[in-house]
Amino acid sequence: DFFRLPVEGMIARRFENHTASGAHGAVQYLLYVNKPPLPENYRAGEVWTLNCGTQSPKLAATEMEVVNKLNSRARTDNFYHYVISPGESALPDSKAMHEIERIFAKTLGFDNLLTLGVTHEKRTPHPQLHGFVLWIDPETGKKARTSWDFEKLARASMEVEQRYGLRIDNHQKVHSKGERLARDIEKHSGLEAFRPYIDRVCGPALLSAPSWEAVHEILREKSLNLRRQPTGHASE
Repeated sequence: DFFRLPVEGMIARRFENHTASGAHGAVQYLLYVNKPPLPENYRAGEVWTLNCGTQSPKLAATEMEVVNKLNSRARTDNFYHYVISPGESALPDSKAMHEIERIFAKTLGFDNLLTLGVTHEKRTPHPQLHGFVLWIDPETGKKARTSWDFEKLARASMEVEQRYGLRIDNHQKVHSKGERLARDIEKHSGLEAFRPYIDRVCGPALLSAPSWEAVHEILREKSLNLRRQPTGHASE
């Protein structure tokens, strides 16, 4: 579990699990309902809703399911679950947490959607704030979507850090799209992908190369060639 790791700065991530089970399934997960007796540190903290007609999480889940049926064409992936953690910092007070939820909802484009907010403060090394959102607009019945949510989560995180004096983090992606693709190729083929190979055998030398001539010489030493293409460069 990523959020069990000791993290110094603030983190905000989309959480893929527990959206297929619907709003009632999310409530059971977030509030630890219908589970065997659990230690005290597994208890959920504060619970609240945004744009719902009730502050009861179970009734809010029912409202979400009713609104969800307004769009008969959107049958799957109608919920969005994200998790926020201030890292080593403590969660702000109740009023601030509600405002933080609104900041993230507005940045993601969810400010008019039905949302359930829950805090988990003792289960992990650092506290968490969960936001569970129905993607169906309660007024229009249309399905809302968000694009580039990683960047939006990072932007909301930076706003919260500055507003509430939390530890500042750079919120950069750990891996680029090309790096993730290379890891997938290696996983399925059992062979080292070309990009990681170049990074391994030429990376340090290429970073310190003073000119393009030096770059070509470094690559030739490894039996590699860099040539121009209409859309850029190709290595072979």
